[in-house]
Amino acid sequence: MLTSLEIENFKGIAARQRIDFAPLTLLFGANSAGKSTVLQALLYLHELIERGSADVDRTELGGNVLELGGFARLVHRHETERAIVLRAEFATPGALERFGRDLSDFPFPDFDDMIETAWLELEVRYRRTPTFRGPIIDRVTIGANGISEPLVRMANGESLRAGEPLYVQVNLGHPVVATLRTSHPHLWPALEAGHPWLDIDDLLQEERHQFEATIDELSAVAVSQDLLARALGKEAEFANKADLRWRPFFAIARSRAGALPGFSEALRVLPAGDIEGDKEELVSLRRQPSFDKKRVEALEQSISARERAAQHVRTFLEMVVLGTTAQLAAFLRDAQYIGPLRTIPPRGFLYERAGRITNWADGLAAWDLLLADRLTLIERTNAWLRRLGAGCQVVVQQLFEGNADAEDLSGGHVDKTVRRLLLDTGAGSFVLPSEVGAGISQLIPVIVAAIEGRGGLTLVEQPEIHVHPAVQVGLGDLLIEAASREGSRRTLLVETHSEHLILRLLRRIRETTEKELAEDAPAFSEDKLSVLYVEANPGGVRVRRLRVDERGEFVDRWPKGFFAERMEELL
Repeated sequence: MLTSLEIENFKGIAARQRIDFAPLTLLFGANSAGKSTVLQALLYLHELIERGSADVDRTELGGNVLELGGFARLVHRHETERAIVLRAEFATPGALERFGRDLSDFPFPDFDDMIETAWLELEVRYRRTPTFRGPIIDRVTIGANGISEPLVRMANGESLRAGEPLYVQVNLGHPVVATLRTSHPHLWPALEAGHPWLDIDDLLQEERHQFEATIDELSAVAVSQDLLARALGKEAEFANKADLRWRPFFAIARSRAGALPGFSEALRVLPAGDIEGDKEELVSLRRQPSFDKKRVEALEQSISARERAAQHVRTFLEMVVLGTTAQLAAFLRDAQYIGPLRTIPPRGFLYERAGRITNWADGLAAWDLLLADRLTLIERTNAWLRRLGAGCQVVVQQLFEGNADAEDLSGGHVDKTVRRLLLDTGAGSFVLPSEVGAGISQLIPVIVAAIEGRGGLTLVEQPEIHVHPAVQVGLGDLLIEAASREGSRRTLLVETHSEHLILRLLRRIRETTEKELAEDAPAFSEDKLSVLYVEANPGGVRVRRLRVDERGEFVDRWPKGFFAERMEELL
């Protein structure tokens, strides 16, 4: 579950802005204030993680509805010397170990159990080298458990030439790792919280020695400082850390361009020194009639230690980097993005057994789900249409192909069935969706997305467009039920201008607190709601969270008054 997103130098946003998510998050603000920028940042983040591409125009989730225009259009003021920074914080309920590694001699066998949340920060910039020109994920920083101190940092080399490795810095002094290492449980809370008064020098001497031994073991495959200085060039300060905790610095083979490895492929650590050459030397030594046993044993131990260290580093990085990233990617991959203008299904929009390429961005995916429904989706959609007072019901008309035989007809054989959606307006005849007002075509995709039952992220722009104020009020209840569904781990991010919608949410919070809910009204609490106000300033877009209390009242003043236009018209 995504808990927050920080955005810097993305479209209208210059200085870093933080967006705190709740199960139901609303974005308010004037036209062109930058509300859609937040949604687009999430779509861009998905592309960065899933494919590693930094120069994105069309996105998978946005389909044909949204064109980002590439890095030069996305970076603030189109100033390509700036770096776009996106930082996501999220829960990690799944296992971090993805490849079935044997953890019996892993230095941190309980590491997977310790990571409950993670944060991932991507820095995207335009790079020019003799072998590369274009935008790229240049740096990646990963942390855990809400602690600001990073756990892993990754950076590209200076040349970006083919075959150049990715350089990874590991913080073995991170409070999570220290918690695993210490044998004194009373120190665990302080270590995990990262208190400044409890650093490595405060650990008991025995634990310090154990810590240094672990670093020495892993440093057997670490990159030398001289090589780092040559590889990172002007970015060498990234590696120059006097803190003992940041000493190990490793190289891993690239699976794709950029500093974020693909999460579906196992990592390959490139150990310092020539292990294969040492193995050949070992074979050569053993073939000698009278070889030096001590030299052979020392070489065997060295090879074994480095191979073991490389395996431990690989396992650690796969869990921290790939394990966390894969969970964020899965959350974003399942997202539904519903654009601001949904497409009205054309007259020939029929059920197709092979399936067509539709997406949520234009709303047609919702109509496809209704066409394919064999269970209760249509029934539940119609229940909400009645509850909202939409004035129509969805009806599936089932036709048959001309060559269907009697058995096909009697059994309603799927392969011989043609289905199309009609709307019953109560006037005694069925009509096509294109034959009623535009509001219904805009409303139904929102209803279907809300009740479909999937977890993950749902992004909706203007759910209230073209619908009556009474329907907008009812949409508040629809969103409450979608965000409150038990066990769904769902996050709804809604860009809206609707005063009616927010007033319904505030009312439900007040009624829940005062125990005055009607029998069919959904309960709601202030901790499940995040109201964000987006406003454009000369220095860039600013995002402010407006807190709501248990009485359904705003703790923070609404900028320029709460929907002041209505009060001005009434007075």
